[in-house]
Amino acid sequence: MKHPITRSSGFSLVELLVAASILGITVIAVVAVIRKSRDIQVSVRHRQAACILLEYRFEKLCGPGSFRRIPVGVTDSTVTVDTDGTYTLTGDLETRVELDMTHEPVPVKKVTLTIRWDEYENEEGAVERDSLTLEKWIAE
Repeated sequence: MKHPITRSSGFSLVELLVAASILGITVIAVVAVIRKSRDIQVSVRHRQAACILLEYRFEKLCGPGSFRRIPVGVTDSTVTVDTDGTYTLTGDLETRVELDMTHEPVPVKKVTLTIRWDEYENEEGAVERDSLTLEKWIAE
């Protein structure tokens, strides 16, 4: 008497469900990494644009022979920087100039430039703000 030969070909339903679950989790993880990478790239471009803007404003404000022209106090303005046509940085620029007499006998002005901008919306829908500060001293 011959025994019938049974062949087990294919996958069981449990194996298919496990494989689909693993694939789904992997796809979700990859999408999350790509999204975070894009957010980081935008943030880096904004910080680069802010840094360039602060350096430019400082050089413009504190050029040669400008010590007496720089008014002491605080000024605010709104700035927009287009960082290559893709990302635009819009924020508030604060310029603070303080007279520092601790470096006798030469008067020194402390120039602080701070830019604040809206970075992105977080998971709750709130807008995250970022800022960058440049602080330098100039002597008479």
